[in-house]
Amino acid sequence: MPEAETAAEGRAAQSPAGERLPGQAPDEDDPAFRVLAYGLVLILSVQLAVWGAFLVPFRIGATIVPLCWVLAVVGNAVLGYAGGRVAGPRGAAVPGLVWLLITFPLGMKRGEGDLVVTGTLTGSAFLVLGALASATAYGVVLARSLRTRAAGS
Repeated sequence: MPEAETAAEGRAAQSPAGERLPGQAPDEDDPAFRVLAYGLVLILSVQLAVWGAFLVPFRIGATIVPLCWVLAVVGNAVLGYAGGRVAGPRGAAVPGLVWLLITFPLGMKRGEGDLVVTGTLTGSAFLVLGALASATAYGVVLARSLRTRAAGS
């Protein structure tokens, strides 16, 4: 009986023309929703890479605070998983690749001598941990996709 009530509530939330009412959650299968959601994931990947790179030398007094490690691991894992939810396994890989394409050049010294991600333990661990978190998120999404595909066949 609760299933019938849920279906009735779902029908009640739509207008007679079948349009979504204000305040109702968007349909995840809607192509416009998917494009906007994935665009948000990619924009956040760029922001995560830049922000994390500039936090590599973060210190409180003389103590190095590896906040960039937490940001790289948690951020890449969450964005990879979110990309996978929106666009499947390929979608899970792209945020990590965007992150790498931004952070690795920031770890190379420019002609003027500018360097953002230093070659210290903090900087190297930032790059490695971020790449591992992205690869892990991709692996989780790929495994889930393969399980779903195997259960469906």
